[in-house]
Formats: sequence, structure tokens, C-alpha cells
Amino acid sequence: MQDWLISLPVGQKLNEFVIEAVLGQGAFGITYRAFDSNLQQTVAIKEYFPRELAARDSTQTIHSVGSAEDKDTFKWGLSRFLDEARLLGRLKHPSVVGIKRFFESNGTAYLVMDYCDGEPLDKIIQRQGKIEATVWRPIFNLLLDGLEHVHNAGVLHRDIKPANIFLREDGTPVLLDFGAARVALESQSKSVTSLATAGYAPFEQYSTKGKQGPWSDLYGLAATAYRALTGLKPQDSPDRMLEDNLAPVVLLMPTDTGQELFFHALDQCLALRPEKRPQSVREFRALVEDSCTSASIVHAAEEPDLGLHSSETNVHYADVSPGNKFPRKVVSFAAAIIFVLIFAGFLFADRSSVDGNRVAFKPPGDDQSVLNHSSKLPLKSTDKADPELSRTPKDVRDEKTRIDIDEKNSANRQSSAISAGALSSPQPSVASKANSNQQALENSRGPTNRLNTDGGAAKQAEEREATSSRLRELQREREESKRREEEQSRREILARDIDTRLKELERERQESKRREEEQSRREVMAREEDARRREVERADQERQKKEIEQRELARREEEGRRTRAALDSVLEEGEMCFNQKKFDCAIASANAALKISQQDVRAIRLREKAEDGQKRALSSITIR
Repeated sequence: MQDWLISLPVGQKLNEFVIEAVLGQGAFGITYRAFDSNLQQTVAIKEYFPRELAARDSTQTIHSVGSAEDKDTFKWGLSRFLDEARLLGRLKHPSVVGIKRFFESNGTAYLVMDYCDGEPLDKIIQRQGKIEATVWRPIFNLLLDGLEHVHNAGVLHRDIKPANIFLREDGTPVLLDFGAARVALESQSKSVTSLATAGYAPFEQYSTKGKQGPWSDLYGLAATAYRALTGLKPQDSPDRMLEDNLAPVVLLMPTDTGQELFFHALDQCLALRPEKRPQSVREFRALVEDSCTSASIVHAAEEPDLGLHSSETNVHYADVSPGNKFPRKVVSFAAAIIFVLIFAGFLFADRSSVDGNRVAFKPPGDDQSVLNHSSKLPLKSTDKADPELSRTPKDVRDEKTRIDIDEKNSANRQSSAISAGALSSPQPSVASKANSNQQALENSRGPTNRLNTDGGAAKQAEEREATSSRLRELQREREESKRREEEQSRREILARDIDTRLKELERERQESKRREEEQSRREVMAREEDARRREVERADQERQKKEIEQRELARREEEGRRTRAALDSVLEEGEMCFNQKKFDCAIASANAALKISQQDVRAIRLREKAEDGQKRALSSITIR
């Protein structure tokens, strides 16, 4: 196709502007670098030229083509292009391309913009691989300011991507190529192919019924930041609807940058559903600046809504990366550990109270001290006097005290044996031992003292019953304490297992990240190696082609030289024959020379001379 059918030729005049070069071409327009002869400065001019709806003739005039509906669509898109130019002309911001003027010519419209010296962002990323977060953040903030200014004026960019961001020589960015006219055409014509940029356009831009707004531009800006920071192209949004494999920015970036809130906010802007994204630049800034809001990023979508967050600032991290399941497991395990620690605190307090009860019921001394104490009790008796009659009330009280102490010591020993599992054979019960002691006491007393101790026997029986009840209670408490200790041990083991699993998951995440980075590096190296290999192959092919051409040229030159030498030899022989009046030989030599070169003038002349000489010779013979 001829160049003038695609773009305006270099040197073409448009009013006071002279076309110098083509800066870029797309399906909906062409951008030129031009020189303003009035103001004596370089400008950029954007031409409305939807190639699927229009064509350019030899006079540089653009005509709408296709059906009547397509022609109406072309006119409608042209009016939207002019409306956008009028609106953008009122926008004045350092991060938005400046509009000088617009005009109609050649059957279409032209938008005159400021020309900036610098480089497109996509070229910079392609050359560097990625941009450090500390370098990218100021650029992003300037773009955010410009985008907010555009949104406040009621305009959407609709096509934010690295190719539409230009970095000036001083490092400041500028937004280019607003896509309002393009989106208008897509929404009005079925014949216009949807050109939503894969990886940078949100899902709502792939449908004519999708509701677009500032959140759509924030998706494109966040996807551009994703590409700049990670060096990876974002997954296309329709593919993410089928299977979301887009790794969150916060997991791909180093943890020591101090930009975690910013990375979380970018992940929020990359949510598939529009309502899950920040609805404006102001809300995005709130996500970055408000640490309380950032805390809700951790899986708010999977937790029950307790009404603690407003609908504007509630961040659903699951929508940012549904394919990434690791953070949910971490949070679940962390909650389990907290629960175990709280329960262990209550259990420790309960166990301390049980141990306190044990101390309260411990006998005041060990068995030996009690026996020593009881052996020192005074027993007044004489050989001559009746022991029963000689016992005083004090002796009776001391004997009763000794029996009570023996009973308590026996109960304590039996309780210790039960708790240690040492009761392997039947032991005498507390009641039987008490009865034995009581019988011994009765036998040592006379009839008179037996009457005095009838009231104490009932009291001793009640004390024995209380002791037995307390022993059973102590046994139950010790069994319960043992059960609690076992439960605590199981929970501690579970906590250690959870901690081990968390560490394993962290190692797996780090290993997965390392493998992904390694795979990415290998892919880049493979692409570079493949490019180098293709370049070497092209160079080899060019070299071989040149060698073949040179050999062919040398062969042809050699053949020509040989042909000329043979021709000269035959003609020289013919001339000799002619001079010797051997006309037949001269004619034969001339014919041989014509076979070598049919157009050789010398051979034709030689044959003509030889034939003429032959005729003259025949005439002279006839006359004689």
C-alpha cells in the first residue's frame, strides 16, 4: 500500500504546520511531529483517522467507507473527537498533555498538542526491565495528580498504559492519547474491533454495557505500576475472570522498601469487580495514607462483615488476587495460635487454684514427725494401780488426739498411694484402721472410761466419713488435674505443629517466589538469547546472500571475458581469411562469431564484406 494511503507525507502542509515525521499510528488515529511556522516551534498533531471506517485518497482527503451505518459512525466519532478536544483544551496540568488548538481539514479533524522531548514509558521499561519503587513512587504521584485533575473535569482517559505515558527529560511524566473518541466508536459500531489494551484495560471496558468511571482509569494506572515495578505484564482481565493467576504486588516486591501500604493499594485497584476498587483518586490516597484502613486489607472478603468498616474504605484482598490462597491459611493458623495461648492462660490459672487446694488439705507434717509427736504423749500408769482408774481426763484427750493424728496420717498415705498408682494389693481401709484403734482404746480403758467416750465415738465416725469423702474428692481432683495436664500437653504440641507449619508455608512461599523470579529471569534470558540467535542467523543469511551474489557476479564477468576472447579470436581469423581473399573462410568465421554474440556489429560487417567480396570474385570469373 502506498504511504499516502496510510499517513500524510513528510513536508505536507496543514495550515501553518509542516509535517516532519510520524510519531505513532493506531487504529483510530495518527500522531505527527510538525513545525509551527507562525510560532517557530515544534508541536505534535493528532489526526482522526479510524482505518476501519475511512480511507485516504491521493489528495490526502479522508473519506468514510463501508455501509451507511459505518459512515454515520465515522461522522459521530468525528464529533466526539472534537468534543474531546474542546474539553481537553480547558485542562491545564503539568501531568496532562497540553492542547493548543484544533481544526478541521482534509475531511477530518486535527488536534495540536505540546511536543515534549523525552521517551515513552514502555520503551524505558523494555530497556531497564523494571523501575525501583523509590524512583517510581514520585512519578506515580504526579500521574495521580494529573488523573485527579482530569476526573474532576468530568473526563476519563480510558487507555492508560505504558505506551501512553511520556517521561520528559527532567523525569516528570505526562499523560497522552485520551481514548474518548475510540471508546465512543466502539460503543456505537459493531464493525469496529474492540481495542482494549490487553493487561491494562479493566473488564468493564471489554463490554459496551460495562459501567466505566474513575475506578477504570485507576485499574489502568495500577496495571501500569505493576508492569513498571515488577517487570511483568499484568494478566488480561478476561483471563482473570476465568482463572485469576495475577500475583499481588505486595508479594512480588521486597519487604524492606517501606512501601507496603502503597503496594496494598495497587492490589486493591487491580480488583476485577469495579465496586471492590477505590472509586476515586481521593479514596486511593486514603488507602495509602490511612494505616487503619490498610489493616482491613487482609481478607476482609472472607471474614464476616461486622460493620466495623465503611463501604468506601473496606478492602477485600481476596478480590485483588483470588488465585493466591497462602494469606488465608496464615491468618487462620495465627488465629488458632492466639486461641491456644488464651486457653493456656486460663488453664494455668485453674491449675494454680487446684494446687492451692492441695496445700490446704496437706497434713501439717510427715508421718515420722507425727509418730514422734505421738510417741511423746504422756501415759500415766503404775504397776499397782488399775490403769483404767488411774487415767485422768487429760490422758483421755491426749489418747483421742493421737488416734485422730494416726487416722489422718493413714488417709494421707493411702491418698498418695492412689495418686502414684502404687495400690497393687488390698490395703486396710481408713474405717477399719479407725475401728482397730478404737477397739484398742476401748480395751485399754475400763468400764468407767468407756462410758465417758461414748459421745466421742460418734464424732470420730463423722470425722472418718469426712476424711473418706475428702480422699475421694482429692482423687477426683488429681485425675482432673492429670487430664488437664494431658490436654495442655496436646495443645502445646498442636501449637508447635502450627508454628512449624507456618514456617514451612513461609519457606514454601519464599521458594515459590524464588522459583518464579528464576523462571522470569530464564524467560528473559531465553528471549534475549533467541533474539541474539535470530540476529546472528539474519547476519549469516545476509552474508551468505552477499557471497552468492559476489560469486555469481564474478562468474558472469569471467564468462563475459571468455566470450569476448573467443569472439575476438574468431573475428581475427575471419579478417585474415578476408585479407587472403578466402571469402568462404571469412563468412564461416563471421557466422561462428554471430553464434557467440548475435548482436556483435563486427561479425555482421565481416560477413557482409566477405559476401560482397565473394560476389565480386564470381563476377570477374564470369566476365573472363
